[in-house]
Amino acid sequence: MVPLLFLYGLLSIAAASSFSIQSTYALIKQYQSANLSIVELDQPTILKAIEICEQGHEKSGLPSFYDASYPALAITNECQFITADNRHVAKTKGFGYVTLLSDWESVFK
Repeated sequence: MVPLLFLYGLLSIAAASSFSIQSTYALIKQYQSANLSIVELDQPTILKAIEICEQGHEKSGLPSFYDASYPALAITNECQFITADNRHVAKTKGFGYVTLLSDWESVFK
């Protein structure tokens, strides 16, 4: 499960690179038909994302709303957010429901 922002983010990256936007969208749709849910954020998830944005320290950086939407979605759906971004884990680990990609197997134990 990913927020709708995921779709916009990937398509924006494709538009700024040499990778075809149509090919990117086709890959997303193919993955979505197999096992990806793209969801619009509801009010509880938006409020949780705002709460996450307000945490942290200004010197180390506060999470953006975009970044906070991923763990907020995991928290409100009581599932794990798996990311390869160490800084993202450091900024949101106090909320739980976040796992570093290298530890993904721990989610299924």
